[in-house]
Amino acid sequence: MTLQTLDGKGFDTSALKESWALLLVSPSACDTECEKNLFLLRQIRLAMGENRKRIHRLMLLTDTNNLDQLKQQLEPYEGTRVITGSPDDRQQLLSLLETGDLPPNGRIFTIDPQGKIILAYDLDPNWKDILKDLEHLLKVVQL
Repeated sequence: MTLQTLDGKGFDTSALKESWALLLVSPSACDTECEKNLFLLRQIRLAMGENRKRIHRLMLLTDTNNLDQLKQQLEPYEGTRVITGSPDDRQQLLSLLETGDLPPNGRIFTIDPQGKIILAYDLDPNWKDILKDLEHLLKVVQL
């Protein structure tokens, strides 16, 4: 798969080595639920204190229809890396994120330093659950 960032540059997954990632899957038309989740990811990372350096925030776009508007919406969430790519590459990645009957759109995933999906949260997740899970994972898995 060839993935790229919002500015069209290639997305280098090696930058994520030895780090955990919180991944939000969303259409480029980021609605109120999407903005709520972006805020949630930012706040969870901040709440991790010194361990926040071990966590990246990612947003995988399901389409590329509203990129200009999305860029403006992302200004308060600086540091969130947005991933996109060709429709085929995006679809391939989205199919990897499907769990059971639940599509990945709108969900948050925790990805370990080796790139494995560790946890998948349902729509409208409880931030305390995500924070608790991350604290436990980072404590158990020391790099």
